[in-house]
Amino acid sequence: MDEIDHRIQLGKRVFLGSLEGKALSWIVLFKSKGELLLLCEQAVGESSYEEIASSVTDYLESFYMECFTEEEKCKIGYFKRNAYSEACDRITLLNAMEASFFLEGEEGAENGLNLGNRLLSPHAALGKGWWLCDVFKDQAAYVDCEGVINLEKKTERLLVRPMLIYSLMQKSTKDMEIDK
Repeated sequence: MDEIDHRIQLGKRVFLGSLEGKALSWIVLFKSKGELLLLCEQAVGESSYEEIASSVTDYLESFYMECFTEEEKCKIGYFKRNAYSEACDRITLLNAMEASFFLEGEEGAENGLNLGNRLLSPHAALGKGWWLCDVFKDQAAYVDCEGVINLEKKTERLLVRPMLIYSLMQKSTKDMEIDK
């Protein structure tokens, strides 16, 4: 377990789950106490503003149920973003603050990464941005194809890139491939 934990580094790619028969690649955004914070490198779908504002939780729950093995599901943790709410999700989207931190990094921060090009490159060629989880009244946050975080009502469909917490401590990690 410790051997694998030391091999997995921030910014590296790991493979976990599959969609339509293809392995999903995830970028390691953060590592702490035997857990990895992972962002899906590729988009797993597209969504309109109306869909993202009303049913993103349902969409991501369906993604979780269909794309991971039972062993993988046992290692995916829960997010609780709001201390005042009991709501927890296994799969979520980055929020604007997290996106800013990982896109721009924080100079001198031990775990701060500047993954801007790495997070944007698969999607820039498509000319599409990707949704964040922040929704306010009639606006939703997203990252455009140049890495700028915006908050507005978009009429076009944008990409969906899930994020999850993966435990290295539960059971074995043989199901996760590490890209060297």
